[in-house]
Amino acid sequence: MDSLTRRAGKRAHAVLVLLSLQASCQTKEPAPSPPLPHPPAESIASTSSHALQIAPEQLSRIELVTRQDPSPDRRIVLAKVNGTWQVVAPVKYPANQVAVESMVAVMAEIEILTSVQGDERSVRRHSVDEATGVRVNAWAGEARQTQFIVGRSLQESTYVRLVDDDRILTVRGRCRPIFDKALDELRDPVITNVAPKEIESVRYQNAFGVLELVADDKESGKFVPKGTTIPNFNRDRAAQQVGVLARLLARGFVDSPSIPDTTGLFDPATPRATLSLRGPEGVRALDVWVGTRTRAGLHVRTSETKQIYLVSGHLDTSLVARRSHLERSDELMRQLRARQEKLAAIEKARGAHTHPHSPSPTSQVSPENLSALRELARQQTEGR
Repeated sequence: MDSLTRRAGKRAHAVLVLLSLQASCQTKEPAPSPPLPHPPAESIASTSSHALQIAPEQLSRIELVTRQDPSPDRRIVLAKVNGTWQVVAPVKYPANQVAVESMVAVMAEIEILTSVQGDERSVRRHSVDEATGVRVNAWAGEARQTQFIVGRSLQESTYVRLVDDDRILTVRGRCRPIFDKALDELRDPVITNVAPKEIESVRYQNAFGVLELVADDKESGKFVPKGTTIPNFNRDRAAQQVGVLARLLARGFVDSPSIPDTTGLFDPATPRATLSLRGPEGVRALDVWVGTRTRAGLHVRTSETKQIYLVSGHLDTSLVARRSHLERSDELMRQLRARQEKLAAIEKARGAHTHPHSPSPTSQVSPENLSALRELARQQTEGR
């Protein structure tokens, strides 16, 4: 009996303890968490896309600064002058309008996707520090509107950081290649830009002699030799060579030629091509001198400017023209005709196959004939 009494007492005590705990849970509410601090209004505004954007009609000046140790800082300044972008520092030169307008378009519509707090390590890792990023300073009128550092680009986004702000922003698009430009990439590459119909004649003067071509009266854009007969004259190649002169683009610029001169442009024997151009005021001459070829390219200058340019080295054969480039032997013409006849036969055979499941005629051409066709195409292109 005493045993039963003791067990009943223990059960009653346990029930009382459970009821006490339950009551405690119902009457005591947890202490509220302290409210999260709200960022100041200025901080929120600085992460909006407007902190980076400038409307194209307001943008007046762009400054690009990169630091590439151990080289000195590279600072390029672009300014809009009478509606056209110009390079104003470190040299004064017309700007590459396409390259600059790409920057203008990005700054007009740049969109921030994310913003995270950065530290010294993450800033360096994302290349949004002064040492590895591209600093962009932009003006609207006379006032500097924004300044930010363009860092590493991913496939569809780029890291950016506002100057004097620790936050790392992610913006839409690959922006780094657009802003990370060398000076030569931001200069207008056009050396000559002449429509073929304006060309009356071209005179080549070099170590191979003098060669003069005049516009063909019968076919616009074609040229024929003047004062000489060139066997089996290659009209297509002549037009191609004149076209190179008419639209010559620079791949580099030489602002301070070395002394003694290594460009080869100021020797009396320097190869020269002279374009005679029709215009509203009559015919004018445009001389193009062709100098030495280096690893960086072929030196070139014109009679219209003192600037020295570098063009692609493979243009040498077009700029320093000679008879042997435009004449073809009777044997070569015979081979070309034979291969043209073979090509015509293949085309005729191709037209004879009308069944949808018929094998392609080219699949029936022997490797020797395919090789001959490729050689024909090459010779027709090169004129050799």
